[in-house]
Amino acid sequence: MPRTTQTQRRRARTWRLIARRNEGRVYCHLCGGHVELADASLEHAIPQCVGGGNQVYNLTISHCSCNANCGGLLGDPARRIGRLT
Repeated sequence: MPRTTQTQRRRARTWRLIARRNEGRVYCHLCGGHVELADASLEHAIPQCVGGGNQVYNLTISHCSCNANCGGLLGDPARRIGRLT
């Protein structure tokens, strides 16, 4: 059986935390669509390229494809704030 990496465990833990806060629903903070754990990518609410850290309050979930296309953009601040609270 393949070993689970620290990043995979952190992604799953963050996904479950957000799901609990949102009554079982996890939305991509970039596009707003529902995200399954298998398609989840950790996303920094404040991108690392502008000083965001790896603290749990700065991590949220996005689709893998949305995260790859983001390129460090801040996106819609209102959507981000809604996903982090």
